[in-house]
Parts: sequence; structure tokens; C-alpha cells
Amino acid sequence: MGEWELPVEIGLVALLVVVAPLVWLFVRRRWLTGKGGLFDCSLANQQGNRWSLGLARYEGNMLQWYPALGVGLRPRLSLDRTRTTYQSRRDPEVSEAIQLFSRDVIVTLRTSTPDASHQLAMTQASLTGLLSWLEAAPPGGDRYPGVD
Repeated sequence: MGEWELPVEIGLVALLVVVAPLVWLFVRRRWLTGKGGLFDCSLANQQGNRWSLGLARYEGNMLQWYPALGVGLRPRLSLDRTRTTYQSRRDPEVSEAIQLFSRDVIVTLRTSTPDASHQLAMTQASLTGLLSWLEAAPPGGDRYPGVD
């Protein structure tokens, strides 16, 4: 075993440990982008006091949310368009603004099954797209009571 063989192996392993996650994040983002309309979108935790940066995309009748720095290929949150309604829009408070991108607005969506609300932060342009997508839902379901 040469005197440089061990340091070179350690250096290659260290490089792999640093580079592999970055390459995976790039490949994952490209894969998500190739499957539909992808946009930056942060998600508030259940208490609403902490935000997670992420990506959202439209997949048929579902809005899927993925953490930005996650390694998984499955969405952490999926909202069915036929069971989701727009509740409100607001500007971030000072304590929230430091956790979000500049010019983000916060929208609250309510799902009927299960009965829950979710706060998402996105740009005004992304919000316009989200509202258009929600309005384009086919009639029926819990979204439009009394319409079959």
C-alpha cells in the first residue's frame, strides 16, 4: 500500500459524500419539473409558526408539495382539487417574512376530507395560477354542494 493511497481514498469518499447529495437534489428537481408545472411554495407547520421551503406541482387533480431539500420522490402533502377550497390570502407577518422568500403571499386552503386547513406561501403569480387551477375543478363533489 503506497503512502498516498489512503489519503486519496479518504479524499474521494469525502468528495462523494459532498457531491452526491447535491447531484441528487439537482436530478430530483429536474425529475419533478419534467412531470408538470412546478413552482416554489413554502408550507407552514400545523401550529403555523414555522415554514418549510418547498416545491409544489400540479399532477392531474392533485396539488403535490415536496420539501425543497428532501430526498424522497413522494409528496409530503397532496391536496385533491375537488376537495380543496380557497379560504383567505394575507401578507406575511414580520416573524414569518424572515422565513419566506421576498414578495411571498400566504394563502390558506381548506380541505373537506379530512377537514383541515393548510397555509402555503408563494408569489402572487403562483397564487394566480393556483386560484385558476382550483376554479377549473370539474363540478360535483364537496366543492360545489348540490351540483352533481
